[in-house]
Amino acid sequence: MKILLGVFPIILTVLLIAFYNYSRFGNVLETGLINHNMTPFFKPDFEKYGLFNLKYVPRNIFYQFLNYPFFAKNAIEFFMGGSLFLLSPVFFLVFIPLIIEKKSIDNFILLISIILINIPIVLFMATGYVQFGSRFSMDFIVPLLLLTMKGVKYIPEKVLLLLFLISFFHFLIGFFWFVKFG
Repeated sequence: MKILLGVFPIILTVLLIAFYNYSRFGNVLETGLINHNMTPFFKPDFEKYGLFNLKYVPRNIFYQFLNYPFFAKNAIEFFMGGSLFLLSPVFFLVFIPLIIEKKSIDNFILLISIILINIPIVLFMATGYVQFGSRFSMDFIVPLLLLTMKGVKYIPEKVLLLLFLISFFHFLIGFFWFVKFG
């Protein structure tokens, strides 16, 4: 009986998604990919490698975690995404509890959650273009914020304020660039 109670939310979710797909696209297995209006930049790779592929991993890791869009050579590069950490340096605080509280099972579970959620993200054909910032970070925002909050207690308030201001001004500038060129 306990197994049925544990499996029930999963079955209900699958049925609701199937109903949603059928009511929206006329087929329980269709997710809307046939209607996807992808940018021509991604089309050749999509046709060759499909929706998920290891080939996309280096590009997606670069644009999600390393790219600083203000160094972009053109608008396509600028709007491919930006480093979660460089554009929002407050998220560097996630590393503090991972280093200081090495034996914390909570931190380990939060980190594993972020890593597992990132697997399909880095395998996906697109970076989230057109965007400014790390669009797919919303998929793992809860464990990311929890780890960040745990790191806040280890730094002075003035440093935290500075990190927030850097983030704010990055995204303010990104917003105006997005409005002008996006």
